[in-house]
Amino acid sequence: MTTSKTLRRAFLTVAVVFGIAHLSGTVHAQTILQFSQTFDVDTLGNATVKLHMEFNASQFQDWQRRYGMNPSLLRREMTRALTQYEITDFQIAKNDLEREVDVTIRAEGVARYMGDGRVELDVPKEWRLVNKSDAELKFTHLEPLGNGVSIQHFITANLPKEATDVSDPVPSFGGMNRFTYQIPATERSSMALIFGVVLILGGGGTLAAGLRGNKGGAPKETEAAS
Repeated sequence: MTTSKTLRRAFLTVAVVFGIAHLSGTVHAQTILQFSQTFDVDTLGNATVKLHMEFNASQFQDWQRRYGMNPSLLRREMTRALTQYEITDFQIAKNDLEREVDVTIRAEGVARYMGDGRVELDVPKEWRLVNKSDAELKFTHLEPLGNGVSIQHFITANLPKEATDVSDPVPSFGGMNRFTYQIPATERSSMALIFGVVLILGGGGTLAAGLRGNKGGAPKETEAAS
């Protein structure tokens, strides 16, 4: 599965994974839930993803029954929905008084380094860009779930502070919109870093082999000089 399709699946299944689809079955009146998502993208294309959800009293009770005493279930369901990413961190916090839940995960490979400092980031086309300021992108998206329940998404994508020349969105594959931006030439993708380390290690190994090969000859030259 391509990165763009994986990202689209991840974004559009957040509601299900967060238990909102389960909660919607208990609601009959028109309800709009507020859902904030923040993506802090680093220079390697990895992202810290922060999800914030606010519930009313009955919805929070349902969420508590499903996940409150079993946070490992939420972690398993989120990890299952994001199988194409390497999730290296998972944190959950809830505020019982305010009926709020926050989840933070670390996902690798959200943006793609294309070489020469150029990076691509795909987002679902349903996201409406409402503001682009330097390295910050803000989106909104109203997602109907059924049974009178909708989610109002507020999404912020924070690109690396070094990012410049952030493009306007253009259509991409798989129902995505693509942004591109530049990072300084000294910054590299994780693959470039790995490749560089391999080259260094390879060169070091060759040098070491050369030194071992010449070790026997060096004393003879010293003796001849004396």
